[in-house]
Amino acid sequence: MPDPRRVFVPFVLATGLVAQLQPAAVLQLLQVRAGSVATATPPVGSSVWGAIDVPAQATNGRARWAATHAADEFAWLVQWSVRAEAWGSGNAVGDAGVRYELHAPAPGMAQLQVGWWTTIAGTGAVTCSIDLHDDGSVDASGAAVLPVVFTGAPLVVRARAVATASAGSWPIGWGSTLPYSGSADGQLSLLLTPTGVQTAVTQPACGAASPTLQVAMDFAGQLRWFGALPDANALGLLVLGLAPSLLPLPWSPGCPLGAAPDLVWWQAANGVGAVEWSLPVPVAVRPVALQTRLLALEPASWSVVAAPALRVDLQ
Repeated sequence: MPDPRRVFVPFVLATGLVAQLQPAAVLQLLQVRAGSVATATPPVGSSVWGAIDVPAQATNGRARWAATHAADEFAWLVQWSVRAEAWGSGNAVGDAGVRYELHAPAPGMAQLQVGWWTTIAGTGAVTCSIDLHDDGSVDASGAAVLPVVFTGAPLVVRARAVATASAGSWPIGWGSTLPYSGSADGQLSLLLTPTGVQTAVTQPACGAASPTLQVAMDFAGQLRWFGALPDANALGLLVLGLAPSLLPLPWSPGCPLGAAPDLVWWQAANGVGAVEWSLPVPVAVRPVALQTRLLALEPASWSVVAAPALRVDLQ
């Protein structure tokens, strides 16, 4: 069995929350026009991080581009809406392009989920394109899941969406015409999340009212535990080891510990039964398999209940 100190000492020396994903959004192009009405837009090179909504309205059409952006330690989310609609005589266009740059504080793996939903009528048309790594190629023009590896260099994602529509009439002879019109709506979603962690249950929960435990990796290369205790006044104990363990759990007959107690953390619940821990996992010790289990101790009754024991595989 590997020496636990070789794995856990680097973790403990680096404990504590660290800087997370640092995103930027720079406008590359933007045209929002309905008939002869073109809305004034931010200049190319402007930051559009946050929320932006650029509409155009005319007597014979409308167009719009709107975007929202958000990021935290577990996800980077971009949502766009692009629309063009024309009636009577004229045309409309919504055309936007943004260069996103993402700085991750630690090497790691992630995936970019691209969502694309469209509604088209008449002469309307709408397209999107995603260029991952800014190499000039189109990596997605619709729904897709793209693998990402953070190596220390910024990750660049270029996104563009274009909606167009036109309206007018076709002559059909004998002085008659046939009117035409159109509309197009596109909804783009980009969701980037860390990967490289998988969990599997190795022992079932113990106790009628057992805690629950979720394990996730963040962009800083930290393993994060989120627990919910059945009693808001209970004490949470997180057991972490390199091997499973069948040692009996005190005050819980018939329940094994589940994880070798190489490290044990305790935390009082926050008044609503929630507990949380984090542990940086350096790339140098990956891949590694860990065993973990959350215990809940009720001091008043000296009873112990346990969440399912988990095997956590880190890549």
